[in-house]
Amino acid sequence: VGLFTVMVLLFFYRPLKVIGIATIIAVAISAGYQFYRIVEFTKLHPVESIRAESYDEANAFDIIICNVYMPNRESGKLLQLIYDIKPDIVALTETNQWWEDQMAVIEDDYPYHVKYPLDNKYGIHLYSKLELIDPQVNFYVEDDVPSIITHIRLPSGNVIKLYSIHPRPPKPANDTDERDAEIIMVGNSIKEGNEHAIVLGDLNDVGWSHTTRVFKRISGMLDPRVGRGMYNTFNAKIPLLRWPLDYIFHTDHFLLVDLERLPHINSDHFPMYVKLYYAGEKMGQDVQQPDEEDLKEAENKVQEGSQNE
Repeated sequence: VGLFTVMVLLFFYRPLKVIGIATIIAVAISAGYQFYRIVEFTKLHPVESIRAESYDEANAFDIIICNVYMPNRESGKLLQLIYDIKPDIVALTETNQWWEDQMAVIEDDYPYHVKYPLDNKYGIHLYSKLELIDPQVNFYVEDDVPSIITHIRLPSGNVIKLYSIHPRPPKPANDTDERDAEIIMVGNSIKEGNEHAIVLGDLNDVGWSHTTRVFKRISGMLDPRVGRGMYNTFNAKIPLLRWPLDYIFHTDHFLLVDLERLPHINSDHFPMYVKLYYAGEKMGQDVQQPDEEDLKEAENKVQEGSQNE
């Protein structure tokens, strides 16, 4: 948008007065900075998550991630995706009792599940063909915004950890303390436990935001979209206004098999599909390390978010 504005001004307003030239320079600098922030989500940038060239299916698993949009009543579209793809795990957000009732038809195929329906658009559900070990519903910052934490036993017998989260988005005239605190608290847990983990869900934040970057450095997690594309998931109903809000992050113990944005299901979010291979050890991928400033900022964000609870 910034570069387009510059070209329009150059074409239509010649010769330009000093103030016009200054405006164009300012817009060009702004556009250049924005491109710098998002270039890692293009194929101009090296990938972060290495693709598995070969892998053992007993240590591979796939997931559909979807914010269903609570008022959406076309559950059949999501169910058809699940029937067609047959993922190992289905992670849903913005689910209420109506959505839980619609998903009951998959429970024979997905015998392990965590269900927490809410009518405030923060309900959360997890369905799995793989064994869930000690699944918990957690409330990091706000008592009406749940997250799911569970260990998962893969067919090989190896155990990994999964976090499914949906922090509250910022609103006009409100800050982002609660959202940022939840994201950072998850990152701290992964770092402190040296966990072999994945984090997924609607984070209500873009991948190039400062908070997401701090989260990645704190947790040591990788974003499969880096070097591949933005995979914009919101707003599915407005083609010209879309950005990525739905994520899958993983630690260095995993390699990427597949990553796709799935077809529209009448939600305001597109579903995402990911298949990962658990290597069982660190694979030497491009994990960013936190500095002292990151650690201090993370501590402050958690304190600020907790104070606003």
